[in-house]
Amino acid sequence: MADINLIYGHHPVTEAIRAGKAVEKVYFQQGIRGELEKEVRHLTREYGIPLQVVPREKLNKMTKGAHQGVIAYLALVEFLSLEDVLPFVYEQGETPLLVLLDGITDVRNFGAICRSAECAGAHAVVIAQSGSAPPTKKP
Repeated sequence: MADINLIYGHHPVTEAIRAGKAVEKVYFQQGIRGELEKEVRHLTREYGIPLQVVPREKLNKMTKGAHQGVIAYLALVEFLSLEDVLPFVYEQGETPLLVLLDGITDVRNFGAICRSAECAGAHAVVIAQSGSAPPTKKP
């Protein structure tokens, strides 16, 4: 099964970053120099995206396609600040429904709470920046 959060190739990766997609991490092939390297380094720095330089073999294991020396993982969820969420909700003429979580460390509990919040119509699930379970693909 293909990893739907994986994109690869020079143009797909750089355009995803420029378009504001939630990119979790970029892997860049060791030894590549020139404009591609400058562009990828600049974009990841500008958008605060972690960049890891790795051997070509690692990229080859990540995808069977023509990666052109650059692979990115899109984030599973997009994180926004409350300063971005609340005005949007008010502009829609709705009263915000937020679910605030503190100390949830089990990823299955976290996932169950998020699914329940979505079914209840919550506009956002608010989590602490540290000390909470991370969003994952686990069921």
